[in-house]
Amino acid sequence: MFLQGAFRIGFLWRLVDWKFISYAAIGACLGVALAGPIALVLPPKWLQISLGIGLLLLVWAPPLPTRAVMRLPERVRTIILLTITSIISMLIGAGAALMSTVRKREGKRSKEGMLADLSIVTVMVQSLKIIFFGATGFVFGKYLPLLACMGFASFLGSWFGVKFLQKMNNQWFDHLFKLVVSIVAGILLARAAGF
Repeated sequence: MFLQGAFRIGFLWRLVDWKFISYAAIGACLGVALAGPIALVLPPKWLQISLGIGLLLLVWAPPLPTRAVMRLPERVRTIILLTITSIISMLIGAGAALMSTVRKREGKRSKEGMLADLSIVTVMVQSLKIIFFGATGFVFGKYLPLLACMGFASFLGSWFGVKFLQKMNNQWFDHLFKLVVSIVAGILLARAAGF
C-alpha cells in the first residue's frame, strides 16, 4: 500500500486537496498512537466482522440524514474520520477502504482527486505504521527483495490504473468502486469466519 500510494502521488500530485490532508495528518497520528499498543495484542476477528458489514452498508445503503455530522466543521470531521480509519488500519489493515468510501459519499471530489487524497493518506498512515512496528522490534531487512518486487509491480499497476481511471466515466467508476469495496468487505467477513 505504501509503494502504490507513493507512485499514485507522483501521477496525481496536482489534484491533492492539501487542506484536507493537513487535518488528515492530525487524525492519522492520533489513530496510530491510540491503536498501536492494541494492535500488538488484540485478536482482529470481531473488528473484521464489524468493518466488513460497515463497508457494505456504506456502499449499498441509501444516504442517511447526516445533519448533525455535517454541522461539525470540516477540519473536525476530517480529524475524526482519519483517527478512526488509522485505528482500523493499524488493527486489520483495511482503513483505506473505509476512508475512501466515506470520502466518496461526501461527493465533493472528482474520482482522480479522491484517489490523490487517498494516496497521500495511505502513505502517511503506512509510514507511521512502519515507524511504530520498527520501534517495537520488527525487522524489515529480510523482506527487502520482496519489497523491491512489490515496488516494481506497484509502479506498473499505479501507472496503468491512473491512465485507466482518467478514461473511465463517473458512472463506471461508481460501479467499479462498489464492486471493489464489496469484495474487500467479503474478504474481511470470510477471514473472520475462518476461510
